[in-house]
Amino acid sequence: MNKLVRAGIVTPQPGKLRPPVIREPSVTRPRLFDSLNKSLMSDAHTFVMVSAPAGYGKTYLLAQWVARLRESGTIAAWCVVDDDERNPVDLRKAIAGALQEATRAQDGQTHPDFEGLLDVADGGSHGEFLAALAEVIDTARSRVELVVDDAHRLLGSPSEDEFIRLLRWAPDNLHISFATRTPLSTQTARVSGRLVELSADSLSFTRAETTELFSELDITPEGLERLFSAAEGWPAALSLAILNVEADVTEAGAVPDPAFLHDYLWHEVYADLSDAERSVLQVAAVTPQVTGDLVMAARQVDGSGQILRDLAMRSLMLRRVSTDCEGRTWYRIQPLFGEFVREIMRETAPDDIAAIARRAAEWHCECGHPLTALSLAVQATNPALIDTVLRSKGYELVNSGHASELIDTVQAAGDHLVLGPFARLIVAYAATTLGMVDRALDFLASPGVLDLGVDDLLEWDWLRYLVEVRLAFVRWERVDTITSGWGESTLADVSDPLRASIRLSRGLAEARSGQVEDATHDLRIALAIAENLNDTAARMMGTVGLAWVAMESVNVRATLELSEKALGLADRLTTEDASVVLAHAHTLAGWANAELLRLSAAKGHTSAASYFAQRGGDRLAIAQATLVENAVGFDGLPYRRRFAQEFTTMWPPEYLSGAHTAAVVCSLQLGLRMAIELDERRWSERLLDRARQFIGEGYDWQIAYCQYLVSVGRESVARDALGALVRDEATDRVAISDIVAWSLSAILEKRAGNDYRAHSAI
Repeated sequence: MNKLVRAGIVTPQPGKLRPPVIREPSVTRPRLFDSLNKSLMSDAHTFVMVSAPAGYGKTYLLAQWVARLRESGTIAAWCVVDDDERNPVDLRKAIAGALQEATRAQDGQTHPDFEGLLDVADGGSHGEFLAALAEVIDTARSRVELVVDDAHRLLGSPSEDEFIRLLRWAPDNLHISFATRTPLSTQTARVSGRLVELSADSLSFTRAETTELFSELDITPEGLERLFSAAEGWPAALSLAILNVEADVTEAGAVPDPAFLHDYLWHEVYADLSDAERSVLQVAAVTPQVTGDLVMAARQVDGSGQILRDLAMRSLMLRRVSTDCEGRTWYRIQPLFGEFVREIMRETAPDDIAAIARRAAEWHCECGHPLTALSLAVQATNPALIDTVLRSKGYELVNSGHASELIDTVQAAGDHLVLGPFARLIVAYAATTLGMVDRALDFLASPGVLDLGVDDLLEWDWLRYLVEVRLAFVRWERVDTITSGWGESTLADVSDPLRASIRLSRGLAEARSGQVEDATHDLRIALAIAENLNDTAARMMGTVGLAWVAMESVNVRATLELSEKALGLADRLTTEDASVVLAHAHTLAGWANAELLRLSAAKGHTSAASYFAQRGGDRLAIAQATLVENAVGFDGLPYRRRFAQEFTTMWPPEYLSGAHTAAVVCSLQLGLRMAIELDERRWSERLLDRARQFIGEGYDWQIAYCQYLVSVGRESVARDALGALVRDEATDRVAISDIVAWSLSAILEKRAGNDYRAHSAI
């Protein structure tokens, strides 16, 4: 019990007019004392409201402060309000008695002036009492402090108005502080600008104060951090945890004792709530966050929005989190109190938790947050609901960068809950997005489609096709041999999110493999659907795909325009994690700016690309972003020889597997430029040997070989070879090779004195 006293939760029973006595060293909280002292010394005639739920140490804090004030010679009065003080006369008498008791405690004798104040409080009006109070207080040597504890008992009574008038018209030499579980209804508005408030947030223990509280116990830093996070600084929970800690405690033992916590919360918080308030808190206990509309959907509580506001204002273990773009205000319950409410529900109505979770999942699926809908469906242990949520919102979750959270949520539920045919394929789709091929194949292996009708089977087949396209993309394989088993025209009959995902995934795969026309067609359709769905993440991905197509066609300005458009779309994202897509967009913008000789802009984009790639954790995106960043800043790299050697000797990088020839040739040209600039003939030879095996000895390789010949002084051989190559228009080639070929030809013709041919080549 002594440790609870140190924490400021359990106090020796105070008298009506006497503060509890602090008999042993307690956790010191100088930041709170500073706020109290500043208000006392202020010339702005302020007062202090200490407003927080039960268990936040309001009484103990003010008792500590009164003890310090009395030690410094300040007259500090203490008054505890009970139901008697709901009568204004009794309230005035209690205040007068507290002031009289304070002077007796200070000087050891009763002052006659305060005895007269008691007579006025008993028989006079409010105005007469204030006048007498001002006259008595004026005789004090310094400012007098009046502390009123449990002021929430005045709420809704005639004494509430009486107390508010006292706050407003108190004598200049009287400073008032009061503790309450519920802010007095009109007080803030009527005396705005003078209020100094210490709320639950202020009274919550900091990490340093929690460490001091547990300083005498053998608890590891990790165990202490877990306890602090669970309690969120709530002093009562931290104090009750001490009762459950033995001298030889392990870190796992630092938790509030359930029996003590249950009893405390029942008597101090839950017992005084109305049925409607309990229903609202039950929804808040089941869902991560709650808003009025959600409470109506889950429990049909009239006026739920107002109840939430009232509970949060009264700090009853509920706090306001945010207001969304639709004007809905969201609240969150204190975690330990939420567990207490769930325990009550398990004891009295065990089916209510699953029912609330189911209705809340349906609401979130319709007009809330998809990931929360999935989490609640899992909590409801309802396989059919999980299948419905994933069928409806799975594409949105994956496309908006939440594939990892989707997988984690399903994995926590256990595979036995993911039985629905659509749920299994959505999980497989999410797994392919994360490169988890084996996980995707596991869910593909159990179709579970025996009970599907024709329409559902059509959608299921196209969803399976989507997963196979994604698998091919992850494996760097072409997708033109994959089929759904249905005609392409039937794709118009599936849901828009599925159709958009198919077009997008297929378009990205086609763009990488150089199927320019097919990629452009699919990506533009995907963008149109995404715009109709207001799916910013899908629009961003589709725009990046079109930028890839433009880059492979060496359309530098189109690449730059599209990549910057994708980056502009990122400003509209809300909860989506678009790190990998941002990495690709910045990489493309960096390449395009470098080609246009805008080196400062190129370096900015490539630096951002590396940052987002690292944050997204995509291995190939990291490799590509790092390469482009180093390539753009190659001339100023302090380690450029090492970078060039690693690139040329380990070429081709993994992300070029299955890529379009244009991307391969661009990479080859980069390696040759670095090797030639550093005069490393062996690196060039090794690079060309690998390129021969990778793309063959066609036009593109021959042009690269001519560059090598020029670098080693064999210009005449290179000139003759180029002459035959550039005139052979029937040979397959990519645009970058043609640009290099004619540029190189112009240089060689100029050196040979053939100005006309050089000009023609340019």
